[in-house]
Amino acid sequence: MDFDGFFTRLNPLILGVLRSPLPEFLERAENTIRRVPGMDRQFGISFDRRIGLTDAQAETLRREIAAVEIALDPG
Repeated sequence: MDFDGFFTRLNPLILGVLRSPLPEFLERAENTIRRVPGMDRQFGISFDRRIGLTDAQAETLRREIAAVEIALDPG
């Protein structure tokens, strides 16, 4: 797990918050929106699967949400 942001270890988990300027941040946000019906409205946008994220929607997500990753600590 590679973070350019905050992370901490809580046995047996690693928790991390991705910084919004990272390309991975928007990729994970869009994947979540595609996977979970209604999540776009929770995030304050109206997502069109045919178009993907617009620049304005990406900016809203960068401002309003946090991308968090939780993984098992291999150690």
